[in-house]
Amino acid sequence: TAAQKESLRERLAQVLRLPDYSVTPALGVEHKKARNLAVKLGPSTVPMTILPGKNQGEVDLVLHERGRSAPPPMPLTSGYPRIHADIFGTGENQAHYLLKMMLDSTGHRSLGVMTAQIIAIAESIAQGSRVVNASAAGIQPCVALCLAAAIAPQHFASVTAYDMPTTL
Repeated sequence: TAAQKESLRERLAQVLRLPDYSVTPALGVEHKKARNLAVKLGPSTVPMTILPGKNQGEVDLVLHERGRSAPPPMPLTSGYPRIHADIFGTGENQAHYLLKMMLDSTGHRSLGVMTAQIIAIAESIAQGSRVVNASAAGIQPCVALCLAAAIAPQHFASVTAYDMPTTL
């Protein structure tokens, strides 16, 4: 039932110790073909690149373990605007495993931080009456994206995971 699903979502958020992040307006630099932003999500700054698209109404959110400079996991030919984000542990926000362990020792969960950042970004996009099609490449971004879609399915129209482990 709907109540059981909501209960499971809440339980998953508790297990991840999911922080509640909101998006603070970004500081950006415009280029001819792209806009680079530094977006505040809670205590963190997440670098993003927005590539304009011809089709409006939907947005492709792309997460890659190697960051924004890595090519998308597959050619995106939808024509929708694309947002490439370097969430915690990816790209410019790459963190050594010892730093992630130190974060875990403070009562946070690195996977929870990644998931919360994805939810905050998707929620921010959805506020503009846009539909979010999300894709991720790499084990950690894929797992975090799948968890974000499980916890807040109302923000995602589609989720595609590349390099996802076949089993946890």
